[in-house]
Amino acid sequence: MSHSLQNLADQIRVAQDEALERRSHAPAEQRLARIHAELGRRSAAPRRVWTVTVAALVAAAAIVVWVVSRPAVPLSAMAGGKSVEVNGYLHAANAAQALSFSDGTRLTLAENAAVRVVSIDARGARVALERGELHAAVIHRPKARWVVAAGPYQVLVTGTKFDARYDPGSETLRVEMREGSVRVTGGCLTSPRTLANQEQGEFRCGSPKAVAPPPEQAKPVAPPLPTASAPPPAPKVKADWRALASDGRFKAALAAAEAEGFSSLCTQESSDGLVQLGNAARLAGNPARAAEAYLALRQRFAGSAAAARAAFQLGRLAFDGSGDYAAARRWFGAYLAEQPGGGFAQEALGRLMEAEQRQGDGEAARRSATRYLAQFPSGAHAALARTLVAE
Repeated sequence: MSHSLQNLADQIRVAQDEALERRSHAPAEQRLARIHAELGRRSAAPRRVWTVTVAALVAAAAIVVWVVSRPAVPLSAMAGGKSVEVNGYLHAANAAQALSFSDGTRLTLAENAAVRVVSIDARGARVALERGELHAAVIHRPKARWVVAAGPYQVLVTGTKFDARYDPGSETLRVEMREGSVRVTGGCLTSPRTLANQEQGEFRCGSPKAVAPPPEQAKPVAPPLPTASAPPPAPKVKADWRALASDGRFKAALAAAEAEGFSSLCTQESSDGLVQLGNAARLAGNPARAAEAYLALRQRFAGSAAAARAAFQLGRLAFDGSGDYAAARRWFGAYLAEQPGGGFAQEALGRLMEAEQRQGDGEAARRSATRYLAQFPSGAHAALARTLVAE
């Protein structure tokens, strides 16, 4: 209360006391009326200011509530001047290509690399690195969430720069940090692995590749003496589809496998060879040949971890290729039954949930969503799972 208002209040109290003591109400009432009039004149302006101030605060609060409560707008993606939608596939066939997002995040694909945009929302995106190398420059924002999936691995990002290279033939992921940090999960990792401060990491479920020791220093050898006749031409060597697949040249690898007899290879190759053969055909864009290799693997090596991985890949072919969600459910379910703790378990359960939702089986999708949140509460499909559980 201001000093002038306090004085007026004191005067009112004194006038009331005097009236009681003199038992003469009229003079006191007149004095009180004058004091109340003066109080009204002095406080009218502050009241008007206060009223305007309150109105302004209410308006500001309404604006804040509108901004906070309005729906978040998903990010958009562009490549080569064209919009890239969810499930969009991008292949840098002959030169590097950039995938740019509306928040400033940029993923640059090296030559021959391929990615698929799995999902986009207001916080970020999930991108599957099918093969090759990408250079990521992710803009840091509050609550941002970006995921680069590569085979059984997930690279969780908030805001950083890093390079990632994935070889689907050997299912090997290599991550090299430039700035910030990332967290790698999945595959054969028993706990998340954090990379920061320009660290590098290579992730592979199988045995590490053997590295040949450096050759010993060769001693000088005298050139051979010329012979009377030229040596016969060297026999033509067939292209090795395995080497081509390991080098990321999948169409050439498939052509070499066809020349060697694709169906024959399916009856002869080892389980690892059939995985590589199926992956090469899938990444070369021939789902029929890929399915032939994966089915041969499941028939010839039933019960093995490689056969379970083939079930997962068959689920991907059904989901992404033909949109056969019933078949996708069977294959993802088969993988989870055979390898419940396998390297693809998180992705398989998330894709199973998606397939059930797209088939319109809400009850099954909610069951899978509940299971997903119990096992992978911060997984890439967690947002969808929470939405399904809440329905």
